[in-house]
Amino acid sequence: MNFLRGVMGGQSAGPQHTEAETIQKLCDRVASSTLLDDRRNAVRALKSLSKKYRLEVGIQAMEHLIHVLQTDRSDSEIIGYALDTLYNIISNEEEEEVEENSTRQSEDLGSQFTEIFIKQQENVTLLLSLLEEFDFHVRWPGVKLLTSLLKQLGPQVQQIILVSPMGVSRLMDLLADSREVIRNDVEEEDELESGDQEDEDDESEDPGKDLDHI
Repeated sequence: MNFLRGVMGGQSAGPQHTEAETIQKLCDRVASSTLLDDRRNAVRALKSLSKKYRLEVGIQAMEHLIHVLQTDRSDSEIIGYALDTLYNIISNEEEEEVEENSTRQSEDLGSQFTEIFIKQQENVTLLLSLLEEFDFHVRWPGVKLLTSLLKQLGPQVQQIILVSPMGVSRLMDLLADSREVIRNDVEEEDELESGDQEDEDDESEDPGKDLDHI
């Protein structure tokens, strides 16, 4: 997180002071408001800012968004907003048009935020448990977020899934979902996991392949 703060501080074209203050105030509302409606509106506002100000929202809001997933599970709307916001922070696919020399920085952000998210393995377990919700506005952003995590740091995320209670079973259950868009994303997850496993198997089966050129 210190690395990201350093990047944020070094950007000359960052958000205006008013936007930075807005993000902070929204995070404060999410953290301290006792009214669900107020927290929900604050998370929705963070979602709307999370693409344009991905770095700033990620640094300031990720911890609060995870807390929302833990404490507000009875409200599918706020959970959906929180999952969408986390997806925007972590994914590199929803970037608006950027210059070519900004692509690498964007990819680095996705990897860094993924590393922060999975550092606490219970965050992945929490996400897997949310996939049990049938509500489309919870399940689909949850599946998208998990797919993005696998794209960023596949082997690490896969290992957490394997040791999580019912982790694999929960993913298999999603293949029976009647909604095609969800099944397609789950199938993509399976391909990512299979690809990572094949790479690991290749390395273990031929440990001396790098010696061929010596």
